[in-house]
Amino acid sequence: AIDAYIVPSQDAHQSEFIAECFMRRAYLTGFTGSAGTAVVTKNNAAFWTDGRYFLQAEKELSHDWTLMRSGNHGVPTTIEWLNDVLPSGSRVGIDPFLFSSDAAEELKAAISDKNHELILIRDFNLVDEIWGESRPAPPNEPTRVHAIKYAGVDVASKLSFVRSQLDENGCDTVVISMLDEVAWLLNM
Repeated sequence: AIDAYIVPSQDAHQSEFIAECFMRRAYLTGFTGSAGTAVVTKNNAAFWTDGRYFLQAEKELSHDWTLMRSGNHGVPTTIEWLNDVLPSGSRVGIDPFLFSSDAAEELKAAISDKNHELILIRDFNLVDEIWGESRPAPPNEPTRVHAIKYAGVDVASKLSFVRSQLDENGCDTVVISMLDEVAWLLNM
């Protein structure tokens, strides 16, 4: 049982450009711009976006949503709003795969000021449950390796460079999870 659910624009890789099947915030709100965060409580639905998208959001959001114009004077952040509208001791849910570890920890700390609890819903995404069978299938096209004339440097040289940077910085391992970085490293 949760009292609020936060739906960001990101996918599990924190990608800037995401596949249609991961456009959960767009599906839920109707807003098709690339930046925004939706928060749904039992009584409210609020949507934050920045100045690039105010006019678009006004046109695309239904009357069920309250548009929060991020950066404008007097407009609360998502955390400030949650702390204001939820009674003390509420439970705020997120899909932890859509938030960086730092963002989740920051959220957890900030809502704890009002004795709220962050709930990590790992087994399923609530928007996917609503979307159901109409949710687009994930991309399944084969990848291709770019020729050196497009990639500039072969994979072995890139791996060698990354390893040398690890050595220089006294590190043993690096985790590369952003899709564009994986694609660069493997010339895909």
